[in-house]
Amino acid sequence: MEEKNKGDWTIEQAGDYTKYCVLGMDPAKWCEKMERKDKGDWTASEAADYAKNCIGRD
Repeated sequence: MEEKNKGDWTIEQAGDYTKYCVLGMDPAKWCEKMERKDKGDWTASEAADYAKNCIGRD
């Protein structure tokens, strides 16, 4: 990602870069946190991120 011109990033790519590279978010820990959270309390963005990053990660 860092090699790609940031002006060419999609919003999703910018968000992923921020979460994983800038903030140092551990995807496995985030997935575990979401699994403990009531699914009725998930935002649409959280549900999409969970589907993208957590389903089938093992």
